[in-house]
Amino acid sequence: MHRRRHSLLALAVTAALALSACGGSDDDGGSGGSGGSGSGEPVPGGTAAIGMVSEPRTLDPAYLSNNLTTNALVGNALYGSLVTNDPVTGEVSPSMAESVETTDGGTTYRLVLREGLTFSDGTPLDAAAVQANWDRARSVELRAPVIAVAINITATTPVDPRTLEFTLRTPTLAFDQTIATSALNWIASPAALAGGQAALDAAPIGAGPFVLESWTRGGAMELVRNDTYWDAPRPYLDGLTLTAQNDAVQRFNTLQSGQVDAILNNSPVITQRAEDAGIAVAVPSEPNGGSTVVFQTQTAPFDDVRAREAVYKAIDLDVVQSAVFNGAGTVPRSLFGEESPFYTGEYLSGSDPERAQELFDELADEGTPVEFTMVTFPTTEALAVAQSMQSQLAAFDNVTMEIDNRDFAGAQGALTGGQFQASIAGLQFVDPEPQLYSGLYSTSFLNFSKIADPEIDEALDAARLTADESARTEYYTTVEERVGELYPFIIWSATRENVLGDLQGVELYGTGSVVLSGAWLDE
Repeated sequence: MHRRRHSLLALAVTAALALSACGGSDDDGGSGGSGGSGSGEPVPGGTAAIGMVSEPRTLDPAYLSNNLTTNALVGNALYGSLVTNDPVTGEVSPSMAESVETTDGGTTYRLVLREGLTFSDGTPLDAAAVQANWDRARSVELRAPVIAVAINITATTPVDPRTLEFTLRTPTLAFDQTIATSALNWIASPAALAGGQAALDAAPIGAGPFVLESWTRGGAMELVRNDTYWDAPRPYLDGLTLTAQNDAVQRFNTLQSGQVDAILNNSPVITQRAEDAGIAVAVPSEPNGGSTVVFQTQTAPFDDVRAREAVYKAIDLDVVQSAVFNGAGTVPRSLFGEESPFYTGEYLSGSDPERAQELFDELADEGTPVEFTMVTFPTTEALAVAQSMQSQLAAFDNVTMEIDNRDFAGAQGALTGGQFQASIAGLQFVDPEPQLYSGLYSTSFLNFSKIADPEIDEALDAARLTADESARTEYYTTVEERVGELYPFIIWSATRENVLGDLQGVELYGTGSVVLSGAWLDE
């Protein structure tokens, strides 16, 4: 398997400690992610109640997002995973796929599946099934979010029942990372996909550790153990009861009151409260990038770089952190954390109120005062970010900001459809591939800012074509420098995600993709 190994000594020690407490599989397979809390032998049985951040719109894997806040737990539970990657080092490990290897420097790949994989209905999960899912994912007609990465696949050919050969439009040496961190990782039964989305929501057929028993929208999703799961004796749990609560405080209250066994969490305030209360903090995920406010650079007023710079420099992000996380968060000054091998310094400037007012006045004198609306997601934190920025901007002349607080579907639709001026968003990644490329390349579907810069494109293309880490670092430094000059977004907080509670054996891969196949409850 094509793998990336990063020398992250301090964080690797942390990951090793977490792995030592995990009840996961050994070298013959498993999820391959970072281990969770817990010690001793796994205890089989029981149904775990989990509080999620959001409820999925659909169980169609092409529409699920592979991160903590937007339903990766559901995707992994129902469909399993082809590969995983370490959330600290980015090293890719096998799961349902034994290997993903390029045969010619990143254009042609072969994916080899484990022998004997079956969907929960007994039909084979073979190369043809992967082909059906991936061909559908790259369909322009479907227009699922996964198309942002799937569009790079130009052809798929089953070589034999276990082997799929595929070719890429843009040569990419780290395409195994793309699989691990996207919905390409989740394979549904082609027959179930052919039945349409409504039928799939009622009876999704995957090869994951759990199968759907019932789903009451706005209520609970009940999953039960898949007795034919490939990685026996996993799963250890008899089932999962999944509920969603957007508000982090309310979600934490359900944990403290015993209504759930564990919650997914992305609030450093809640993490601190959990630690103070003696509640276990399992498998923390601290990817590069962070939570952002993105500017739509093809729409007024932010089609003018001066407007983006003015808003950026008017905002004191430490004040935002205080409003949202009581100062418990971290304001990044780089796209990469200091422990990343790609970190070379600080390229993201801080606030400069005098420069901001100068730019606001300059634009107003030209007849284009900065007036915009920020779209937010329905979480306490997202709304607090927008309100803090709105309050700070109110101290300046010639700028007006309104807030458009939407439900998850509405906010996500605005982002993917480009129907916004500014919006809460996020750009998190372990290895820069593929998220940094998707988030900044001029023609990417996930380039929400629509920034189109030849220097960024050239550097991202070049970084895809080399396995030399020092060369990649130089290319990504160029990207950082241009981001610092063009202001496509504000990174207002580093991402800190985790699972809180007494559930043992929790695992993560990627940027907070939760795996519960090896989880168990204390006796």
